[in-house]
Amino acid sequence: MTLKVLLQSHSSWVTAVAFSPDGKQIASGSYDETIKLWNARTGDLQKTLADGKQIASGSHDQTIKLWDTRTGDLQKTLKGHLGWVPAIVFSPDGKQIVSGSDDKTIKLWDSRIGNLQKTLIGHSDFSPNGKQIASGSGDKTIKLWDTRTGDLQQTLIGHLYGVLAIAFSPDGKQIASGSEDKTIKLWDTRAGDLQKTLVGHLGSVLALAFSLDSKQITSGSDDNTIKLWVTRTGDLQKTVASHSDSVLVVVFSPDGKQIVSGAGKTIKLWNAQIGDLQKTLTGHLGSVWDIAFSPDGKQIASVSDDQTIKLWDARIGDLQKTLTGHSGPVRAIAFSPDGKQIASGSDDETIKLWGTLSTPAGRLKKTLTSHSDWVAAIAFSLDGKQIASGSGNKTIKLWDTRTSDLQQTLTSHSIVSGSGKTIKLWDAKVSRLLGDISSSCHKFRAWREIKISQLVDSLKFFINSQYLVTNLGLIKIESPTNE
Repeated sequence: MTLKVLLQSHSSWVTAVAFSPDGKQIASGSYDETIKLWNARTGDLQKTLADGKQIASGSHDQTIKLWDTRTGDLQKTLKGHLGWVPAIVFSPDGKQIVSGSDDKTIKLWDSRIGNLQKTLIGHSDFSPNGKQIASGSGDKTIKLWDTRTGDLQQTLIGHLYGVLAIAFSPDGKQIASGSEDKTIKLWDTRAGDLQKTLVGHLGSVLALAFSLDSKQITSGSDDNTIKLWVTRTGDLQKTVASHSDSVLVVVFSPDGKQIVSGAGKTIKLWNAQIGDLQKTLTGHLGSVWDIAFSPDGKQIASVSDDQTIKLWDARIGDLQKTLTGHSGPVRAIAFSPDGKQIASGSDDETIKLWGTLSTPAGRLKKTLTSHSDWVAAIAFSLDGKQIASGSGNKTIKLWDTRTSDLQQTLTSHSIVSGSGKTIKLWDAKVSRLLGDISSSCHKFRAWREIKISQLVDSLKFFINSQYLVTNLGLIKIESPTNE
């Protein structure tokens, strides 16, 4: 390899280098507090940028701080990420900041006033017949995995930017993927062929859902709209521009007759056939993070930054009950298969089990404490006897819904002898945390390890509760070795 050009001008060590999209320029950043632009062909210095008025810093404390470069004073602290912030960049005009976090989100901020403008979130799903998992990623691809073996079957390439939403059709024949490139792509699950590209959104596609008969797709976007599409032709059936914030959640009711969407502080109920707005559900005082229908489709549960869970009548949209008890934003919600319990997960590091209206109305039944970070995902097992919870500290915990016993913890930790992360599965028979309080804690005995590299923020039980489907792939829950 021959050295072509040596670029010299910085007065301290160089910390970052990037080519321009056309390859004609190089930008370099240095500890001398300057950015320099170079001609990539000749190596000539074209410009030195040293007049920036702000510096942005990201930290393990999950915040971004804006500093005055002249005085060194702290101007603003931007809060919203739920993991450490390793990447930050200003927009070319300096009006926005983009931050990337270990919580698997990208956030856009107004650099002048510090307001959060948008949050971009990843997603995954598994096929109705249980034979495949589809995962979408910031690497612009969708990957299909064999649920039995965990093997990668196919990688679907076609999006121009990161994939933020994934959904299988109920008949299992198609996958829909939504992307930062503002498109929805339909793929054949058997051959992996791209069938159609649906164009119409003016912003990133954040949420997707198929109708029960697979004939319709609904999509939510950060252009604040919901769109209904005809699956067979890819034709746009209807655009609903009723929300005033990015649409983060779209869910079909169990009978396929309704769509519920969440954006900002509001929830909206739609007629799934014609797209007419039936009801707007207002009451939350913070952003809505998750929504779930009860198994019989009669209730809707929603959770929010306002630290509450709200239960709604799915038919008429009336608020039935507000459940309070969490001391932090509530991120995840799930109904038990029999509809008698709701599990909620929060930034306060707890999971709470509540009775629905078919049991003592909204009564807090138990609080499960063992996580040491925010609870990002919750799922009941198919028989309702277990709950799985995923946390920002990269752990999954399995709980007994009847006794509240912590049965297993799948947790990541740094490997002293090498790089990377592992999940350890622990023998619940050797030791466990009992009840819903922090009682005596003993040493756990690890009986299996799985390498991972990211936190778990979505999970579901699968195949008679023998597996967990996570955003990282399939994890088999084996029985620990008997003593």
